[in-house]
Amino acid sequence: APVERAIPTIPREAIRAFLTSPRLVTEAELAEAPYIVSFGDEHLIGGEGSLVYVRGAPADGPAEYSVVHPAGDYRDPETDEILGQRAIPTGELQIRRFGDISTAVMTRSYREARPGNRLLPVAGAGMVRDFHPHAPADPVTGRIMSVQGGLSAIGQYQVVTLNRGRRDGIERGHVLDVYAAGREVADPVAGGRVELPERHAGRLMVFKVDARVSFALIMNATRAIHVEDVVRSPAA
Repeated sequence: APVERAIPTIPREAIRAFLTSPRLVTEAELAEAPYIVSFGDEHLIGGEGSLVYVRGAPADGPAEYSVVHPAGDYRDPETDEILGQRAIPTGELQIRRFGDISTAVMTRSYREARPGNRLLPVAGAGMVRDFHPHAPADPVTGRIMSVQGGLSAIGQYQVVTLNRGRRDGIERGHVLDVYAAGREVADPVAGGRVELPERHAGRLMVFKVDARVSFALIMNATRAIHVEDVVRSPAA
């Protein structure tokens, strides 16, 4: 099919995007999660290999955790509804000794970890390898809600969050087209203002799906893509 040919699966970027992309969590999940108290040798930030002191990790719980930085709400640009909390992965750690204050080591670093970062179960990267790009069976329309890193212009292989999820029929591997909203300009003859037609801006592939939100990788961009741009099933 044309969609499959147009979007080759790119495992390396997809796997990295899966591991480092934001996670959607509830306030309760964050509040109850273990957290980093401090780092070894009085360091203020942690990276790969850092000694880490953790509070709240149950002795009968996992030894491997994803370290995340709480980063505010996911808000639907169409309804203004809060869909959940954003947690940005900063790395992964392994607990070496459990206690009231557990001792751990950072085994992977994506960005600086800091005291107060929370610990969540590790998201399995194996899930990324078993999907293939395909167009949605039913028409889908949504919007880009945010971009990882908060950039204003979005390009190839960047991760975006969509305000559509499993309940809207979105699946991992779905390919969607991105359209830039038409600018509003003055009509030089009739007066008043008119909205120009939207323009095709690129294509993305969904790689992670929650109930109401999904995460996608920009596979190609023919012009700058922005937050609140429209995403839609590819034209047949």
